[in-house]
Amino acid sequence: MRRPVIGIATAAVKELNISIRAAYLNAVLDHGGIPCALPPMDDPARIADLCDSLDGLLFSGGVDVDPVHYGETVNHPTVEINPVRDAFELALFAAFFPTGKPIFGICRGVQLMNVALGGSLVQHMEGHRQTPVPRDTTTHEVLLADDSRLARICGCNRLSVNSFHHQAVKHLGQGASISAITEDGVIEGIELPETEHPFFLGVQWHPEHFYQSSPPISALFSSFIHACAQRMDNEK
Repeated sequence: MRRPVIGIATAAVKELNISIRAAYLNAVLDHGGIPCALPPMDDPARIADLCDSLDGLLFSGGVDVDPVHYGETVNHPTVEINPVRDAFELALFAAFFPTGKPIFGICRGVQLMNVALGGSLVQHMEGHRQTPVPRDTTTHEVLLADDSRLARICGCNRLSVNSFHHQAVKHLGQGASISAITEDGVIEGIELPETEHPFFLGVQWHPEHFYQSSPPISALFSSFIHACAQRMDNEK
């Protein structure tokens, strides 16, 4: 049986190169999917063809979403934007979302998904980017909503996670609900109900760096890839 092909939005465009951390690719491979790194493109017809060819979409981490997309201007010197990436990912979201195929977001990814639904972001928070760097080191806990898809997937209501962000979801996008939050109120996960979308989930932490040591975190990728495979079966 064909493995599901998962499109992963690339992190940056540098001269003639695209950039993406291998951890995203490995996480998809290790859970049964085929990762496909997506370079930015601006042709709507090509984006539509791309959506047809993918079984799932992963919005990865990276620089900040331009505040213009949620009706604000840059209000902090740490905000770093990539207009080319924003334009591509928002167009990709607009084309892919109506297909009902699974969507998973990580860090910038959950922020992009929230903005694409009409939500907004906190532009800067001090102290949320952990140091020193071992990226598989967890530094704080998040609380999972009891009735959330995220809690059902992870099989628990509390998770230890890592932290490499300085922005976060502020106002929720249309239809979204909070699935994970810190004890001090930072939104760390959002989702749409299954009645609105078969699989739509985003998390603020970076599960691709520590799924090997955390079964609940590994279950995030397993559930995503399974949803993609199930969608493929339903379309046969």
